[in-house]
Amino acid sequence: NQPRRLISRWDKVKAQQLEKFPYCQCCGTQDALQVHHILPKHLFPDLEFELSNLVTLCMSTNKCHINIGHLGSWNDYNMNLRAELKL
Repeated sequence: NQPRRLISRWDKVKAQQLEKFPYCQCCGTQDALQVHHILPKHLFPDLEFELSNLVTLCMSTNKCHINIGHLGSWNDYNMNLRAELKL
């Protein structure tokens, strides 16, 4: 018997998000995709696994994750992301 790989809750939620939105919801690319928390999990831990709090963004040429999701700084977050992306 081979041990089964344990898949974390985050892995499952991330896979659901990428299945539903397999492209950057900002620029449309399918390259270098990342799942971004709209409201950051360290401030809103109860929303960490909520699909309604996730958006697929890229780190390819446009770097939408850092530039749009974090306003150019990993220490910041875009409070207006939903409105900007019309989510």
